[in-house]
Order: sequence, then C-alpha cells, then structure tokens
Amino acid sequence: MLPVAVAAPVSSDGPTEVTRYDDGTVGLEEWVVDGKRHRTDGPAAVGYYPDGTVGSEAWLVDGKYHRTDGPAVVRYYPDGTVAFEEWAVDGNPHRTDGPARVWYRRDGSVETEEWLADGKRHRDDGPAYVEYRSDGTVILEDWVVDDKRHRTDGPALVWYRPDGSVKHEEWYVDGKPHRADGPARVSYRPDGTVATEVWLADDKHHRTDGPAVVHYRSDGAAEREMWYVDGKLHRIDGPAYVQCRPDGSVEQEEWHLDGKEVDGPAPVLAAFLRSRVPNITTDAAALLCESHPWQEWGDISDEEIELAMTLHPDHAEA
Repeated sequence: MLPVAVAAPVSSDGPTEVTRYDDGTVGLEEWVVDGKRHRTDGPAAVGYYPDGTVGSEAWLVDGKYHRTDGPAVVRYYPDGTVAFEEWAVDGNPHRTDGPARVWYRRDGSVETEEWLADGKRHRDDGPAYVEYRSDGTVILEDWVVDDKRHRTDGPALVWYRPDGSVKHEEWYVDGKPHRADGPARVSYRPDGTVATEVWLADDKHHRTDGPAVVHYRSDGAAEREMWYVDGKLHRIDGPAYVQCRPDGSVEQEEWHLDGKEVDGPAPVLAAFLRSRVPNITTDAAALLCESHPWQEWGDISDEEIELAMTLHPDHAEA
C-alpha cells in the first residue's frame, strides 16, 4: 500500500502534515513551516511501516538536514534495528568524530562506513570509506582527503580477502594514481605472490629503471613486461613489450620509441648507443644486432661500434 498525503495537523506542537496508507494507518508525519520541513526539538519527518513501527526519522531545520547531537537521518529495519545513519549539518553530510554515514546489516553489524566533512568524503587519520563482511573483516579501504583519493604513507585503496590478506592495492596522491618508490598498483594471488605490478606517476604509466607493467606467473617468473615513459611505450635498451614462455624464453617482442612502434631492434639500439656515439647510423646498429641480442647490448665494445660505423658510414645522424 502506498501512503496518501492528507494535511492533518494533530496539535499545535505536532506534525503539520500526515500521510496515511489506504487503511488509514499513518505512513509519514512531517513538521513543516513556511513550506519547508522544520523542527528544532526532534525529527521533522517520521516514516512508518504499515504495522506502525518507525521506518525512518529525519532531522531538518529550515528545509536542510541538520542535527548536532546525533544522526540527522536514521532508517530502520521492520524489526526496529537501525539500517542506516547519516550525520548532517546545515544540509551537508558532516561529522568530525566518526563516520558521517553508516550502513548496518539486519543483525546490527556494520556493512559500510563513510567519513564526510562539509559534504565531501574526507578523513585525515584513516580510510574515509570502509566496507565490511558480515564477520567484521574488512573488504575495502579507501583513503580520501577533501574528496580526493590521497595517502602518502601507503596505498590509498586496498581490497582484502576474507582471511585478511591483501588482494589488490593502489597508491594515489591528490586524486591521481601515483607512487615514486614502487608500483602504484599491485595485485596479489591468494598465496601472497604478486600477480601484477603497474608503475604510475601522475596517472601515467611511467618507469625509468625497468618495466612499468609486469604480469607474473605463479612461480614468480615474468609472463609479460611493458616499458613506459611518461605514458608512452618506450625503451632504448631492449623491446618495450616482451611476452615470455613458461621456460623464460621470449615468445613475442615489440620495439617502441616515444610511443611509436619501430621496425625491429636496430632503431632502438641506435638510440641506446647515441649516448656513446651520437652519429651512429641505424644500418650500423642493425649490423651490431646480428651479433648481439638485446640482452647483451651493454657489452658492445667501442671497437665493434667503430667497425660497424666503418662498414655503414652513410646517413649518419648527428
């Protein structure tokens, strides 16, 4: 049955409007002043289940959710246990001494907590959003400051397995995926081994001392590696994309410079050697590639480079 609005002041200090179900039982009581819900000594709106039990209470002043000594919105399960609470001040979800929103299960256990200040998700001393399992273990933690995901002493977003082990974690600074001293995203297998690592800086895939994306097999060996610099596939000391077989041998390689795929390893080796020989040609680099796999590029001698340059001197690049 849906309540039907009936203006029916009960008394001078009672509700100004009462909405009833079809059978006449009260569904909603409202205190209204000048067209706005308003009450200073209790909830300005009270909703009821058909059996007469309270289903919800809302504290409003001048049409805005407002209460300083408890939650401004409370919803109840039919048995009277609390289902949801929200603290609000002057119309904005707000609380300084705990979560401003709390969702409860029927057994009274907390399902979700959310910290807000002046309507923004915010907490300085812990996660601003937490989800729990029915046994009380944490599912998810989300660190947010001033409505931006942010944490400087650890991951800002963490998912947990039922046993408490970390399933996935992400580092954020000022709302952007970012970490300077390691991968900004890490996924773990149930046994604790790393499944995936992703390096990001200011929301861009970026790493200068290794692959920015790594997928691992269960034995810890790398299955796939991708090198990025400033959000672009880029590597000068080998392929920017490497797919490996279970035995560690390379199954697929792709060569990229500054986000563009190039034809084979020669242009990449030329870029790698230009710090030593600024005018090395791609043809000379191609000759060196014939005798040196990319894993051995660091061992190429000056004599070998000089010989390759002698054989392929044309179109040298300054």
